[in-house]
Amino acid sequence: MTTDSLAHQLGDLLKARGQTVVTAESCTGGLIGDLITDVSGSSAFFLGGAIVYANSAKQRLLGVSQATLLQHGAVSEATAIEMAAGARRLFDADYALSATGIAGPDGGTPEKPVGLVYIGLAMREGAWARRCEWSGDRQENKRQSADAALTWLIEHLKESAASATVAPVVPAPRGAPKHNAIREPSEVEAMFAHNGKVRVLRFTWKGRSWPVVSQGRQRDTGGELRTLVMTTRDRVYELMYERSSEKWFVTLASEDRLVA
Repeated sequence: MTTDSLAHQLGDLLKARGQTVVTAESCTGGLIGDLITDVSGSSAFFLGGAIVYANSAKQRLLGVSQATLLQHGAVSEATAIEMAAGARRLFDADYALSATGIAGPDGGTPEKPVGLVYIGLAMREGAWARRCEWSGDRQENKRQSADAALTWLIEHLKESAASATVAPVVPAPRGAPKHNAIREPSEVEAMFAHNGKVRVLRFTWKGRSWPVVSQGRQRDTGGELRTLVMTTRDRVYELMYERSSEKWFVTLASEDRLVA
């Protein structure tokens, strides 16, 4: 599929859902946003983007942490995730795409060769990243990265639409005392690892945003993933990620401290 077709297809999917997308770009230098805005009427679904070439821009505009940059580097899965999550928050969009990598021809190392690019995708339910390795010249590497970002969001939108039509009925959670038995939507910022584990960074519930200071046990049934987290006020919450709907819920709220 051509790049023009990808951009048009993404626009059609977002407009049909009434949703929006933004971009956070380093190595692609604004190319993802440029391709999206080649589509007439893209203002209906594209809110804007940030070109954050320098690490200082990644930190100042998108909130990428200095610790992440020092530990993992600008070209890393963690940075791509924080870039996408930061852009989504900055513009209050439904989705954000990010790209950070080494377009070449210089700048590569044995550990991070020329052509290595991480693509990030953030939504209200969490953020993920994909590792890509290209073998073209600088322009080809940038174009392939942009295409990969557009393709990933298209895939997600199609898959979520398909699963919504056959979503099973999920029973109410069991095991918690009745006065704590809740199932309320939550907006969660989380990092999903390749092994299926998730690290929750913060979540919003009842109109308040809570940073997570520690995380406890996780249970994964395949259809849903539950994890215990503790906030800065020593309150423990159980968060449930429902895979069929790709949504987060708070299913338990407790004043007790989390015991590891």
